[in-house]
Amino acid sequence: MRSPHLARCAALLICALLIGCGENAAPAFRGDAERGRLLYYGELAPLDVNSNAPRCIDCHPDSVGGQPAIMGNNLSNIGNRAAVTVPEQDAITYLREAILDPDKYLAGGFQEGIHYREYGQILSDQDVDDLIAYMLSLKSGVDE
Repeated sequence: MRSPHLARCAALLICALLIGCGENAAPAFRGDAERGRLLYYGELAPLDVNSNAPRCIDCHPDSVGGQPAIMGNNLSNIGNRAAVTVPEQDAITYLREAILDPDKYLAGGFQEGIHYREYGQILSDQDVDDLIAYMLSLKSGVDE
């Protein structure tokens, strides 16, 4: 017959191990795609018309057959491409780096130094998460 004390100790040990496993887990991603769309189009501060920063849409079309890309890639299918653009990198990490450190990986043969570099100083972490959520929703299936 097992002692109740031993059973309790085993249960506490299992709980401690489960809690400890979560310490290295990535924080939950909490982006709001609709708010991200408003940022992308410059309809929301800090990327609104009063900002010196370019709106995402100024360089990156987000629809198929829309305006031609002025400087950047068409992002109408970025929700499908982001997870496979950089080997062994998930979509959220790739998009975060593309926004905050745009020269780290140059997609589509673009040159270093073209992308606006100050988004990391004007966008909050939540702004970046919201932009990422919007971009992940762009899944046209067509790469232009």
